[in-house]
Amino acid sequence: MSGEAKGNDTDEGGKQKMKGIEEPGETDVLCGRGGAALRHPGNQTYRRLVHLNKGLYITCLKAEKLKISRSIVAAIREQNGRFLEKEGKASTWYDIGDKKAMEKTSQALREGQPKLRQKIVELGGGATGAAALLESQFPTGVYTGDAANQQQQMQQQIHMQHHQQQQ
Repeated sequence: MSGEAKGNDTDEGGKQKMKGIEEPGETDVLCGRGGAALRHPGNQTYRRLVHLNKGLYITCLKAEKLKISRSIVAAIREQNGRFLEKEGKASTWYDIGDKKAMEKTSQALREGQPKLRQKIVELGGGATGAAALLESQFPTGVYTGDAANQQQQMQQQIHMQHHQQQQ
């Protein structure tokens, strides 16, 4: 199964549907709680991206934090992923849009910050501890396989977008 939209999730022009989605694709992020969202491949990729950026996020000013959230949302979108929520009690899904997706991403990046701050202190505090934390989050040789290559490409894309936005 590819990350592209399924036949029933495209409109007459071949574009991805943003509402009335019957079956989420592998690159879609499912909003909500429960096992289905936890196990969904798009959510797993999303959570990895969030985890890999938490150290950077905690060390940034507010404007940069928004850029990191925006970059994660953009990386998911560039892989034909959508941020989907169930339409009430219906069996269909709709895309929540970039604003809500960025809010969701910012919240996910904030989760666990007290523990990360403590880890920075344990690693020497200040810029030294922050740098050590960032280095610890990017060990070499962690990923293997096609899904891992896609994950690495998305992570590199986020960092490139973040640096371009800073310039």
